[in-house]
Amino acid sequence: MKKPFFISSLLMLSTLITSAHAGIVITGTRVIYPSDKEFVSVQLTNVGDQIALVQSWVDSKDIIADPTTTQAPFIVTPPITTIEAAKGQSLRVIFNQKQKLATDRETLFWLNVLDIPAKPTAEANYLQFAIRNRLKLFYRPTGIKMEQQQAFQKVEVQRVNNQLQINNPTPYYLNFGKSNLVLKNGAPSEIKNLSFIEPFSKQQIEVENLSDAKSVQLYLINDYGSLSTIEKQF
Repeated sequence: MKKPFFISSLLMLSTLITSAHAGIVITGTRVIYPSDKEFVSVQLTNVGDQIALVQSWVDSKDIIADPTTTQAPFIVTPPITTIEAAKGQSLRVIFNQKQKLATDRETLFWLNVLDIPAKPTAEANYLQFAIRNRLKLFYRPTGIKMEQQQAFQKVEVQRVNNQLQINNPTPYYLNFGKSNLVLKNGAPSEIKNLSFIEPFSKQQIEVENLSDAKSVQLYLINDYGSLSTIEKQF
């Protein structure tokens, strides 16, 4: 019983970085959980040259939650595992039915994968980091009939009180890559501080050059992690 406590305590020292920098690589950039599935699988691969100890859990948008405090209604199996170098491990994410979630829109959670590398055997002094990766997990009700690409086309943009307002009238989370205003002279002007917008909601953003813009070019991240581009006129 000491191992779970040891791993949880490492959360205080863990570093949030992308999976590309870790010994453990996660297949995909997000997890989609259709509500009619008993579980979904997530594949892990150890691309390092040493065995790795991995702990996984889901949180409800609470970055400081650990496996003992999370309130998310999901179980990950195995919660703790070791993965040999150049080997893989499949995780099962299971909805435990302990919460009633919205049936008309997506709900966002986060899948956490904590990668703890093995202690070096040949070095007396060393610095070791536990690397924590977080992926968005979208619980998607089967009652959503609109396709994701259709939802992207329904996004609306407006100028409101000298700010850019983006309206999301759809049941999907809108997740953005780099997006731009398109100025009247055709030049792009980057939109900063735009990450995601919840279903059936809107967001107002202060942006430069708004009065000189003729349209907005949005790069939306789809289920496969690639970008879909849409352009909306004012």
